[in-house]
Amino acid sequence: MIHQRKFRYLSSVIPAAIALSSDPINSKHGTLPPPLSISTFQDTIFSSIDDVFSYVGIGKEQSDLATLWWTNFTSHGWDLFLKRDEQSPFIVCHDGNMSGRSRSIDALDFFSKAEAITATSQDYENNILYNTKELTCLYVMAFPSKLVNLSTYKTDNDIAIVVQPVVSEMKAAYGLAAILKNSESFSDWWGGSDDKTSATDESVTESSNNATAPNNATAPNATAPNLRRRASLASIFLEKPVRFQASLCSKLPKTDAGFDSFLENTRDEIHKYIKTALQNTEVGAVSVGDVVSVGIGGLEELVNVSPDKCADWLLSPSVGIELTGDGSDLEFILPRPSLRSVFNGTHTDTDWVASCVAIGVIALLDRNEVCSLSLRADPELHNLQARWITQGRDNADFYGQKIIGTGNSPFYHVDLRGANQIVAVSDTGLDVNSCYFSDGEGTVVFSDEENAIPSTANRKHRKVVQYVAFNDDKDTLNGHGTHVCGSIVGKVDPKASIISKTLGFSAHGVENGIAEDAKVSFYDIGGPDGQLALPIDTTDILLPGYKANAFFHSASWGTTGVNGYSSGDKDWDRFLHEHQDFLIFVAAGNDGKEGLNSVSSPAIAKNAITVGASENPTNSGIDVSFTGFSLKAATLLGKDYIAEFSSRGPTADGRIKPDVVAPGMFISSAGAHPDNPGSCSVTSMMGTSMATPITTGNAIIVRQYFVEGFQIDGSRNFDEGIVPSAALIKAVLINGAQYLLGLNEQNGKPPRPVSPYDEYQGFGRISLLDSLPLQKKNNFQMSFNDRRELEQNQEDVHTLNIDNKIEPCTSKVFTATLVWTDPASRQMCKKCLVNDIDLQIRHNGERKYSNGRESDDDINNVERIRINEVSNGDRISVKVVAKNIVTQNQTYALVMTGCFEELEVVFESTEKQIPRANGKRVLSTQTMDSATFQWWVIAGSIVFIIFSFTVGRCICNKICRRADEVAT
Repeated sequence: MIHQRKFRYLSSVIPAAIALSSDPINSKHGTLPPPLSISTFQDTIFSSIDDVFSYVGIGKEQSDLATLWWTNFTSHGWDLFLKRDEQSPFIVCHDGNMSGRSRSIDALDFFSKAEAITATSQDYENNILYNTKELTCLYVMAFPSKLVNLSTYKTDNDIAIVVQPVVSEMKAAYGLAAILKNSESFSDWWGGSDDKTSATDESVTESSNNATAPNNATAPNATAPNLRRRASLASIFLEKPVRFQASLCSKLPKTDAGFDSFLENTRDEIHKYIKTALQNTEVGAVSVGDVVSVGIGGLEELVNVSPDKCADWLLSPSVGIELTGDGSDLEFILPRPSLRSVFNGTHTDTDWVASCVAIGVIALLDRNEVCSLSLRADPELHNLQARWITQGRDNADFYGQKIIGTGNSPFYHVDLRGANQIVAVSDTGLDVNSCYFSDGEGTVVFSDEENAIPSTANRKHRKVVQYVAFNDDKDTLNGHGTHVCGSIVGKVDPKASIISKTLGFSAHGVENGIAEDAKVSFYDIGGPDGQLALPIDTTDILLPGYKANAFFHSASWGTTGVNGYSSGDKDWDRFLHEHQDFLIFVAAGNDGKEGLNSVSSPAIAKNAITVGASENPTNSGIDVSFTGFSLKAATLLGKDYIAEFSSRGPTADGRIKPDVVAPGMFISSAGAHPDNPGSCSVTSMMGTSMATPITTGNAIIVRQYFVEGFQIDGSRNFDEGIVPSAALIKAVLINGAQYLLGLNEQNGKPPRPVSPYDEYQGFGRISLLDSLPLQKKNNFQMSFNDRRELEQNQEDVHTLNIDNKIEPCTSKVFTATLVWTDPASRQMCKKCLVNDIDLQIRHNGERKYSNGRESDDDINNVERIRINEVSNGDRISVKVVAKNIVTQNQTYALVMTGCFEELEVVFESTEKQIPRANGKRVLSTQTMDSATFQWWVIAGSIVFIIFSFTVGRCICNKICRRADEVAT
């Protein structure tokens, strides 16, 4: 018989109410610092509560009751911390009239003088929770007893700070309680029904742009598909483990000894907590404030706990507790329960699983070192027409491809095809023997993750400089990874047999990639079963490519339903902030039908470019399957419409995502045939997985443009070549992106109207010809700043005069885009922007605001202003202002396009030296588009073969007749 009993959570038996105010608290412990109000907590700390009232099960009309709950909750936190009297996490908020950096330093000085913190706990830059012009909040690890009975709770600047103890309920990501109290969540997780209701367009409030604050945004559905494995019950024992990501309050010093000691102590304490919890046999036997004094809002008790089964599972050596690479996150890894614990011979018994998981999670939340906790969702895939669309030409003679000439690919005409550039890709695998990647004279270097260092890369290989075999070293038939790589860098091996080329070509010719002369460093995260597996520290995916001199990473995979800023987003933003010449492109996802807020991690990262999918030229009646479902008889409206499946923004904190869109429907690219070396097969797929590599390929061309010195006058000048920052490349792509007309809703519905900067298209569809001046190809000029460092309140000002009457510069459009690589935020931040810089423009004295807003944008780290009708002689002032920054300085990139002369430039910023590039190379003599050229070679070869066969047959017939005549 299975022994089951209840396990007690923190209940409502808590101390008497204390009135909230901005004044210190008089408590049984003495005088305590002023606490946060419940409204400030809700507005600033998304990591814990998105809707406080729903969280505690109190109706919104019962605000007095919610305030009473919060008062008691705060009191309980102090009781717990003072009993332990060890370094504990606090939220500290400061609203002085100063910058976020000055507020943070002022607050830490207060703690330091009270001897409440140590020198190692003063790293405020990594602990910012919320930063606006009015308020800054951060985590501080402090000794609680040092904060009692102080003579004042004001800083040296006479600012009263508030100090809130961070106890377990405040650490759980929104929606986690709903998961843990429902055993069905875990039945679904390890295989079960996927027929759940999730958010749709009708269940969320839509807006035409992001001009309003995100406070009214609908939170992600707690039972969204990302919390389920979409597997049959038969696979319950084959699924991957459940992973929880715990964000530490303070990053650990990066030493092996320190990591090992911390992990050993953490494991011991968590095991001790679990054993204590499971040994209490009576409900409520452990009193509030004792060792089991934690909980998650909305839950008072756990039912159906099976102590023996739970102990065998949670205390098993197979349960992992690991640190991420930089010491800022802890991962709790739960493998599947044993067969004997969930199967009694006739049926499965998983009712106890959710409660058992909750106990493990509570043990994590109880640790003082942990400040937030969330589920780590599994990665999944987000599955050449695109060339002429993204390069900016509208004319096409055959379904988007000109048969002869280069008018539809102007950047190819000047030999910008990605030469001497390397891109990193992580995906299911790569068929290195496909003729799109093969090299008859070179060898692909295969290495595991730990040995992926520069010396292992073979940059002389025609296409593949490195293959990191993290999961395996191959792709599946017509695999996702080979297709993605083909869209970026694929190029038919000139030594491939004419038969392979002939058998492999498509209706548009050979399907070479956007940057067909570039090379790839590949990171394999796919297994033979199609499942993806990531390293614990996801930045490990990025480092091998960077070491191999790749300056881009393309990731056509992600999660579903994780719309808030997760640990993965934080890790990638941190990597990009530390490597500011490196840029990540990530697929937005294919969950557009789920409505707004459907874009998902790691596409939430601030510094990455998130890519949605637009359509291709009009074509109907096509049936194509991709990444999870089939689109029957799709009707395309054309290149100016967004694909129905493309995931939508905004992010949970209100930022614009996707950043851009690119063609993602019916994309033909290299097809993997691992059992047929030398194959030139192609395959067609669609999804944001396909739009992402197309955008990455265009970014490679942008980088080559600067490296080869085109930025001076739109023509090649190797001596003027520079190395652009990632922020500059991002600014160029976004600056020239074009607005689309609507969203194709399929099924005979009229297209949904869209607006600039909205949740569907972001900044629009990429267009190189609208981004970069090219001699005799477009009619505007470009000016830019790169790697300029601003300190608080500094500003750079450009005074311009519009001059668009003289050829070749006649554009009537002026566009300016500001981009900065922002420091990483805390996991599940309510407001994720750390440093706020403003782009301020006046057109003939009239103020223009960025991103379609009616006031300054303090949410996004990309700001664009486009003025569609400027006249000769107009005066434009462009100002970049460091409005509120937390770090000592912030580097930015600014791009301006149009027709203008710069009358005056005043810099208060510091210019970091822009590295010079050595991009000299032997130019290609090829003037025809490569795919078209290959098509004609193949077509000519076929004609030649047929002609030769016909002539040969005629000659043979004549010879035979002559022989017959002679014989006769």
